[in-house]
Amino acid sequence: MSPIDSDLPVFDRDDALNRIPDWEFILSMLQAAVEAREFKIWFYKDALFKQDFQEMAALSHTLMGVAANLSLKAIQVAVTRLNSAAKDNDVYAMAEGIVHLKTELDRFRDLVATLE
Repeated sequence: MSPIDSDLPVFDRDDALNRIPDWEFILSMLQAAVEAREFKIWFYKDALFKQDFQEMAALSHTLMGVAANLSLKAIQVAVTRLNSAAKDNDVYAMAEGIVHLKTELDRFRDLVATLE
């Protein structure tokens, strides 16, 4: 797995506004996403501990869609890698993917806390 792409934006506001031209709606979706199950890292850790590749693939697939729709570029890359690892039944790559995803989810939470 290649290193974390730290240059990617957590959130691409311009792209999001091109998709959904309503900032208040986007903001409410971002705030709701912080509380969503797929944004909670412990669900991924639990799937890894159980070596539940199907659950990991399901969680990561859902988050890939959410990240794409909300223009969460860094999360999209991290979760795509995690999804590939789950599909390959690669426990080591899943563990690395969770670390990467946690980093990006933390960046996302920090960003959402600053948005108005």
